[in-house]
Amino acid sequence: MDITMVDKCEYVIGSTGCLNCNKVFFSFDCDGCHSVWLSKDLTNCSDCFGCAGLRNMKYCLFNEQLTKDEYERRLAEINTGSYMQFQEMAERAKNTWLSVPNRYMHGRHNDVVSGEYINNSKNVRDSYIVFEGQDCRYCMWLVIKPNKDCYDYTQFGENAQSMYETLTTGKGVSNIRFSNFCTSEVSRLTYCDACHNGSADLFACIGMRKKQYCIFNKKYTKEQYEELVPKIITQMNELPFIDKKGREYKFGEYLPIELSPFAYNETDAQEYYPMTKAAVIDAGYKWFEIEEKKHQETIMWSALPDEIGGVSDAITKQIILCKTWAEDSVHAQEQLCTKVYRILPQEL
Repeated sequence: MDITMVDKCEYVIGSTGCLNCNKVFFSFDCDGCHSVWLSKDLTNCSDCFGCAGLRNMKYCLFNEQLTKDEYERRLAEINTGSYMQFQEMAERAKNTWLSVPNRYMHGRHNDVVSGEYINNSKNVRDSYIVFEGQDCRYCMWLVIKPNKDCYDYTQFGENAQSMYETLTTGKGVSNIRFSNFCTSEVSRLTYCDACHNGSADLFACIGMRKKQYCIFNKKYTKEQYEELVPKIITQMNELPFIDKKGREYKFGEYLPIELSPFAYNETDAQEYYPMTKAAVIDAGYKWFEIEEKKHQETIMWSALPDEIGGVSDAITKQIILCKTWAEDSVHAQEQLCTKVYRILPQEL
């Protein structure tokens, strides 16, 4: 639950970059570990709490080696069911992490690569989370292998080749440019969205299946297609789209953000590059005005019990005022906070 880049693991919560682990909680980059809490960069370790940079160790507390009995006694003194105490332990664990050398990157079996979380790759530059990539640059989340000759490509791979300025596209795909969400043996697509199942030679199409030689979703012969596409490209270069900031978009650029049907703060962009409403508007992007929920709160966030053991099923009936909203409602709205929330029975 709440995991990212976790493979072959069981009973893992709030962790990232873990492999072959069991019962690992709120930890990062652990391999072959079990019964580990608040730890980072452990390999073949067990029964560790708040540790970092250990190999083949057990019964360690904040990188201090203990006996089995002493470890169990001191661990029992830590109340992980208390939010306040857990936050204190998390802060202490971070200090332990900072006390050991930090790996410059995470990767295995690579040849000439730069970035982070790259494995079994060759000549992959400025990329992140790439498995079995070759001759790629500015790529991210290519987690299904293999992938080759890709540039400025985000998610997801699976035998993708010759991809350029494209995202959420993969599975036997090739020669895709400036496109989104095109999958399953598609090729030679330009400025397309949601085209699947063997489609090929499409220009500016949406939602096509098993189609070929189409422009703006209209079918043409091969000869007509090959004659019209160069003319369209010429017109795109002669009459480029100019956004509110005066930036030109000719052929060879992904679609301008102004054409997006979604507001900036409705997308993942706000997670990676958070911007205030004023900055978003100034950049010429759309901003979604969140509608404040009309529900009246029945309890403040500060009134919630500190320990999970002190929470009864009655909490699922409460309407809770969010801490972020209570402290700064303007900032909360910029983060798409809806003011109040409820705890579901499944979450207890």
